[in-house]
Amino acid sequence: MKKVFQNLQGIPGILLILYVQFILSADIYLSELTDAAKAWLYILVLIGALILCPALIRLFRRFSIRYKATLTSKRNKIIWFTVFFVISAAVFGLYYAAEYPGAFSADSITQYRQAVTGEYNNWHPVLHTLLGFQLPLTLTGGWAGSIVLFQLILFTFAAAYAAYTILRHSNIPYAVLSLLFILISPVTAAISVYPWKDIPFAIMALLAASYAANTYFTKGEWLKKRSHIVAVIVVLVLATVFRHNAILFTLPMLIAMMLYLKRKAVIITALCFAAAIILIEGPLYAMLNVTQPGDRAEEMLGVPVSVIGAVAKKNPNALDAETKQFIYSVAPPETWANNYVIGNFNTVKFVPGTNYHKITEAGTPKVIGYMFKCFAESPKEAFAGLIAATDMVYTVSGDDSHWSDVRPMIVGNEYNITYRGDRTAKGVVSFIFERLDTFMRWIFWYVGAMNLLLITAALARFKLKKTEWKRILPVLAMLMYNFGTMLLLSGDEIRLFYFTFPVTPVLFLLIMREERKTPALDRKKAPVSSKKVQSDDAPAIDLQTKAVEN
Repeated sequence: MKKVFQNLQGIPGILLILYVQFILSADIYLSELTDAAKAWLYILVLIGALILCPALIRLFRRFSIRYKATLTSKRNKIIWFTVFFVISAAVFGLYYAAEYPGAFSADSITQYRQAVTGEYNNWHPVLHTLLGFQLPLTLTGGWAGSIVLFQLILFTFAAAYAAYTILRHSNIPYAVLSLLFILISPVTAAISVYPWKDIPFAIMALLAASYAANTYFTKGEWLKKRSHIVAVIVVLVLATVFRHNAILFTLPMLIAMMLYLKRKAVIITALCFAAAIILIEGPLYAMLNVTQPGDRAEEMLGVPVSVIGAVAKKNPNALDAETKQFIYSVAPPETWANNYVIGNFNTVKFVPGTNYHKITEAGTPKVIGYMFKCFAESPKEAFAGLIAATDMVYTVSGDDSHWSDVRPMIVGNEYNITYRGDRTAKGVVSFIFERLDTFMRWIFWYVGAMNLLLITAALARFKLKKTEWKRILPVLAMLMYNFGTMLLLSGDEIRLFYFTFPVTPVLFLLIMREERKTPALDRKKAPVSSKKVQSDDAPAIDLQTKAVEN
């Protein structure tokens, strides 16, 4: 038994086997195959997982991202940051030219209207409306194109800073590839030109992940500067307020970085973080007469309603009288039968005749109770509804057509915002990404692929000794957001998880970078420098002594 345990690579290997078995079995369960065929596939997947998962654990334990000092002088730092900034600006500039003045969905027009009229509703986070819409419009005299332009300028800075941070702690090839992964991506090209709250949230998350890397690789030295602590608080507060459920990411990320602070600094940081959020959503919103959306149950109960809807569509006779009355008060039977795509409540939610406010009237406990009744009376259809409603977060082989069809567009509006982009630039962007979508779709559109990559790396490299376990915490913050938000989905909207793609290179570096150790002989010979090294500088490395970074 001990030998088998070792061959499976211990607990990490077993956990990875279970996870891979689950995500692949979920896709098999949703297929139209016979039960016998599914049973054989479950067995084949298990055999494959037993072979491949331990091999992956061994591979990730042997593989490391190498560190090579590049930012050894102020001149090099300026040059490399400038290079990264220019590359980012060129790519985002191409996207902007192709889709000028940007893409505007119905939600975007609603926020635009609030910015113009000054009548705010917190259904869409008001701080994002103020900073993302009102501020650019005010500074440019009402130029609609400024909204997306300002967003892309901020994204340019964040991408350049992330690449700079990666280079500081790794090497040139990995930094360049990471930047290209963030920029030259079909999902980035499609989503970044929308002024959705998901983009500034992704920008703040990318900066937070970069700060976490600086903190870990400098063993907390980076956080000793007050300006850096302030930057962490500001970025995490903005991320929290930009998305109503962002606390699932920002709170674990804040805790991950506060572990490097002394007790007094931890208390002050936590109080400042909480106070800033309270002041924004309290006095500031009150001063602006912000209307609160009230009970958002119809948004938070998308998964339970999707499960009930699946039974209503496939096996309505299994519903008891109370559950049937509820689900048919939300939408009539013919809507569930003809319009509902299993797992995507949005395909019913906006159909004429649907009254999704009935979900709020029923209340959370009752709706969840109806869902459990469905599992008891019609488990096959109920589980199909559950998997279909959540698999966008974990699948690596499922049908992505429901979430990868995001394309820039402008809905009809009363503000004369229309497409005036450069057709040549649009043709170039379309040509490139149609080909990338053909053979690299799995990398650019599957949130589950990024989750699997980071879960595998984290399981392989996790160590309890010393402080190495702290490198895993920022990854857990991302996973907590993804799998927590998964339970609140009402449709396949990849923009809710877009931040996963840009932060993955930084988090992968956190897990996989080699640990550098200074040999005892070198430490004895290393010259002592009286010059104080700034905490935000690149780690100093003496080429003769190979002194380790701070």
